[in-house]
Amino acid sequence: MTEYINKEFYQQIPANERHFIKLSQEAAYAAVKELEAANIPHSATISEYRSIVTVNKADSVTAEKIAENAAKAFPASARTILGNTEYKYIRDKKYIDTDADTARKIAALLSGNVNNRFSGIIRGEKATITVSGEKNAAAVRAMIDNLKNMDLLEALRQRGFERIADTNGFVNIRNIETGETCGFNGMAAVRDMFDNPENEFFYPLSYRIAYRENPANGDYYYYVQKYNSADKSSAKAYRDENNKPAIFKSVDETLSYTAKNGIKLTNIDEEIANWREVDREREDNSIIEENRKLIENFPISGGNYVDLIGYNPNTDTFSWVYFNPDGDNGSGEFVNKTVTKEDIFAAYSVRIAAESKQQGRNNFIAYLNENCKEDVIPIHSGYFADYADDYINYASRNFAYYFGISENSKATNTVDDFISHLELNCNDVNRDKQQREQAQKITSDQLSCRT
Repeated sequence: MTEYINKEFYQQIPANERHFIKLSQEAAYAAVKELEAANIPHSATISEYRSIVTVNKADSVTAEKIAENAAKAFPASARTILGNTEYKYIRDKKYIDTDADTARKIAALLSGNVNNRFSGIIRGEKATITVSGEKNAAAVRAMIDNLKNMDLLEALRQRGFERIADTNGFVNIRNIETGETCGFNGMAAVRDMFDNPENEFFYPLSYRIAYRENPANGDYYYYVQKYNSADKSSAKAYRDENNKPAIFKSVDETLSYTAKNGIKLTNIDEEIANWREVDREREDNSIIEENRKLIENFPISGGNYVDLIGYNPNTDTFSWVYFNPDGDNGSGEFVNKTVTKEDIFAAYSVRIAAESKQQGRNNFIAYLNENCKEDVIPIHSGYFADYADDYINYASRNFAYYFGISENSKATNTVDDFISHLELNCNDVNRDKQQREQAQKITSDQLSCRT
């Protein structure tokens, strides 16, 4: 059957301005495509028996060269027709060039759907697929890309990527997990970028906390590493806005920095927990070392460390603070007992009920030790230094102080002063003493009257 292309143009050319070029059917189709690409007005009559392309004589030189190349490239004897629709019935023709083997595969795919109207021709190792409209042409180009890049598509799938619909001639690849999409100028560009381990779309940077220590001097630090997810050996130190490595003295300090800067880390929880434990032990050891130096300055007399009594008007209680050198596994600790007025009265009660004055002293001290609320400040505590400051400088602070407060202490006068200080500041004790004195006086007066 004969197909007429741009018949209107033929009629518009004066007879003496027409230039005719005879070609085979296949060469004529190829020439028409090239003339369209070169924006050369033309007309054509194409059939299996005879094909003539008509141009204006002014374009004849260029048109002849195009026709010559077409005739050489597509000899009539080496052609295979493909398709489910005759070429002339395809509207808004769009041409896709490919190789013969790919064209056959595309034809097999398109032939399975009656809605895929296409025509094709194979000339030797080359082929052209013709479809209607750019949308269909883009779909065929994508199919060709997929067929030629099956290995790449499989590699992309294994890495969590997929090819989605092309837009504006760009191949779109989507990260299945994040939904992030990137456009590429063809599958060749996709392959180039996928083969480049520094491409952050296919191999996004990951971040992790790393630790480094110098065994020679014990110096250490934490820092943030960034690395390519495909090659962990590519890790480099993360640099801040001043292009300096971000380094820290604890894992929690590092975590705070990364959270503030929106850096998602790949470290597992167990690794973070282990580092926290190491940091805690290191901090404890550092605090202990500093606090041991403070203990050397603690006030001591007669082998006894000083006991301090301070009053808290906000709670109307006393604080009894002393240093226990045997505490915290022999490293030493402060003991802070909160002594209420109720505690003092109860201790007073067991004291006066004792059979001897010495037993009364012991009862008073024992009651406070066993019943008062107690806070222990071990040597590795950050608060130890605060207590040590008051302890060392007790003479200039608002404390009552005593040396040798304990059960069975040989410093009996000191223990009596300690007890008197607390009892004198307890109204219930003073009231009870007055009542007892009055009762004793009444009894004495009665006995005097009888005599």
